[in-house]
Amino acid sequence: MLLGICIAGAAGYFYLSDLMQQKYTAQIELQQSRIDQQAATIDSGRHISMLNMMNIVLANVNEELGKTTARKLSDETIEQIAALSYSFNSHVYLESDGIPANKRSPERGQLLLLLTTMHIDSGSLHKIMTKTSFAGALLREADLEGTNLAGVDLQGADLQDANLQGANLDSANLSFVNLWGANLHQAHLNGTNLKRADLRWSNLNEADLEKSDLKEADLASAQLRKTNLRGAILKWADLNGAFLIEADLTGADMFRSNLVRTQMTGTILNAANMSLTNMMEANLINADLTGTTLHDAVVSNKNWLTLLAEWQVTSANEIQLDYKLEEEAFNGKPIYRLKIVKD
Repeated sequence: MLLGICIAGAAGYFYLSDLMQQKYTAQIELQQSRIDQQAATIDSGRHISMLNMMNIVLANVNEELGKTTARKLSDETIEQIAALSYSFNSHVYLESDGIPANKRSPERGQLLLLLTTMHIDSGSLHKIMTKTSFAGALLREADLEGTNLAGVDLQGADLQDANLQGANLDSANLSFVNLWGANLHQAHLNGTNLKRADLRWSNLNEADLEKSDLKEADLASAQLRKTNLRGAILKWADLNGAFLIEADLTGADMFRSNLVRTQMTGTILNAANMSLTNMMEANLINADLTGTTLHDAVVSNKNWLTLLAEWQVTSANEIQLDYKLEEEAFNGKPIYRLKIVKD
């Protein structure tokens, strides 16, 4: 009987504990639900307030532009635009696979698009671009063809599939930006910061990327035909399967870049640093490698040096004299590393 009482008491205790736990959990969930509702109400109110503020600022901009044929803006109005953009919040968005993306700001994207349609004087527009932050702007599939965005801060912005053909993005901050599949044909990106930018499947044909910083950028399968990359920084960049046909990479720093299956037919690589690059299956037919540094670069063919002449590579003879191939094992398969021939 005593044992039965003990068992019944224990069972009662665990039942009551479980009941209390369920009640506590329900209270927490109810409280969290109320907090979420309150936060949503606050965010909704703040969003409406921000849109009203944007309408007021843009109305002032439009009024000021209408007062002169020069379409110039005062420094005070430009400061108002900068303050407005700074006040916008960024939000976490889910990608199609349900994985949270970086924080984006649809309001900053909308503000930028509206400003580019207002025919603002180039000098005033440049001041706006250099003083206003559009970091994290949500601009997917945006049409910005031919727009002047020189010096703009679009760090971490989402420009996937956007049309930026012929746009001026000289000296812009496009670090960590998503430009997957974007059209940048003949765009101006001279001296632009593109560190860790996602440029996969983008069209950069005939674009000007002279002295741009593409360190650790993802350019897999990107189109870079006849692109100007003179003096560009491409350290650790991924150019797997990219098309660099007839591109100019004179003096480019390509240290440790991935050039697996990269198409470099007729590419100019004069004085480029290609040390420690992975050139497995890269196409170098008619490429110009005059003065190119190839120390510790990896290739997949043991006859790579002798094939340079067959591929009509400029400076093939000099490379054959300056380098030798040393076999290594990688994942059980042989690879060949270029080594400088010592005197």
